[in-house]
Amino acid sequence: MRPPTLALVLVLAAGGCATTPPTSSFEVRIQGDGGPVLRQRVTVSAEPVTLPNFTALSIPFISLNMVRFRWKSDGLGVSTHFDFLGGEDPDRRVLAEFRTYDPQHREMSHDWRMTSDDRLGARRDQNVAVSGRRYTRLPGVYVRFLVPHAAVETLAAVEIAFREMRPKDWRHFPPRPDPEWQVTMTRPDESGRFEVSFRAPRKVTVKRHVIALVVREIDASGTTVKQYPVFSKGARANGHHRFTVKMEPENIDRSSVMALCYRKRRGFDPFRQGGGRYSGNWWQRRYPLIEVPFE
Repeated sequence: MRPPTLALVLVLAAGGCATTPPTSSFEVRIQGDGGPVLRQRVTVSAEPVTLPNFTALSIPFISLNMVRFRWKSDGLGVSTHFDFLGGEDPDRRVLAEFRTYDPQHREMSHDWRMTSDDRLGARRDQNVAVSGRRYTRLPGVYVRFLVPHAAVETLAAVEIAFREMRPKDWRHFPPRPDPEWQVTMTRPDESGRFEVSFRAPRKVTVKRHVIALVVREIDASGTTVKQYPVFSKGARANGHHRFTVKMEPENIDRSSVMALCYRKRRGFDPFRQGGGRYSGNWWQRRYPLIEVPFE
């Protein structure tokens, strides 16, 4: 049986330029399978536009909390936020598909994101510091897309669809690379050995910072079997740090890694009991391995 689908359609009049928002409005239609259709008129502006709550939607696998439109320097950003519903299952994934259409109803672009249940991992209530400023990550999953300025000028419609995916469908939609950290992995061999590579943020060096990959192996029951750090001794010629990982082959698509960089401080070790106090720059990003593209 086809899993329930939530579709979001935006109809946007052509016009505008690359530096200022176009003076146009569009209709938003949000619908869940078997549920009511929510409609709202939105005007493109320099200020973010957030749609109201979606409690009227009846979607069994997620609770949609937010759809926001924001005019940015590189285009029209579309952000969604939702919570997983139902039992916690490491095999559950939600696919968010993003399509744009021109006035002749021709598809202009097709993008997607595959997300896992954040309740099982380290995403929930993350407390991170970036450039000395501390932030708390709210529970739930954020999925973001972008319509470039040039495409907005001829954009007639945008469609977003959420689908629940099972393991046999995971690799049907190839994961998208992360342009910031550029995390990739090699294909695992028969023993479950592979390499993970990422580029550390700017100004991060092995001399002044600890650069590590935190591996979290999860079995079929959702239990963390192992969790340990692997430390970088230096970047390769291309600026990437490479780490060798080994786990049970059947656990790979359920497990995750976290890219971690922080300024060295005497008496501070987050991987020992107590850890010690820390003040300084801290960067981290968690990646379910199913979302990491192969090299």
